[in-house]
Parts: sequence; C-alpha cells; structure tokens
Amino acid sequence: MSTKDDDDHGAYEALGRRRRVAEARVELATDKQIRYLIALASKVKRDRFDAEFSKAVRGTGVAPRGPEETTQAAVRRLTKAAASKLVAALVGSEHSNEGPKIEPVLCCQERKLKGFW
Repeated sequence: MSTKDDDDHGAYEALGRRRRVAEARVELATDKQIRYLIALASKVKRDRFDAEFSKAVRGTGVAPRGPEETTQAAVRRLTKAAASKLVAALVGSEHSNEGPKIEPVLCCQERKLKGFW
C-alpha cells in the first residue's frame, strides 16, 4: 500500500469517529445506559447525583434537573454523551454512602489458625 492510501484510510477513520461523536451528542441515551444510571443513582445521595447531573449536562441542550423531577425522568432526557459522562462521574462515588469497613468475626478455628490463641 502506498502512503497516500494510508493517509486516505486514516482520514476516513477520523471522519467516521467524528461522525459517531457528533451523533452521540444528539442521540438519546440507550436503555442499557438508563438502567445502569438508575442503579447508580440509587447508591449515591440525591445532592451528589444532582451535582454530577448538572456537570454532565453543562454545554448540551439538556436542561438541568428540575426540583420536582424524578431521577428516572431526568435520566431519560440525557444524550449518549451526557449519560457517559454521568456514569463516569458516579462510578467513582458509588460507594461513598458506605460506612467504615467492619472486620468479620472470626470463629474459634480461624482464631487458632491466625495465632490468636
């Protein structure tokens, strides 16, 4: 293959990638994204979800969440790109509501093996 063919192929791939990105900004989120976001939203506090939702929709045509709007209704309005941003932001804070880690209670046999007795 010549260098010109390689350049054409690279340009074609870049064009396709730009087209997919542009489509993701206007297409609504997929059902899979919506279900995953609803599950994530149930694991974080409402104010955390609202803050991340506002950040995710900033710069898009999607309005921020209304005061009386349910989480499910708000998530269904998201575009693919905004849903992806929101998932990335919430995954890091998914376990933020958990308290301190508690060590499991050891039975007698485990205590003997670990040298407690």
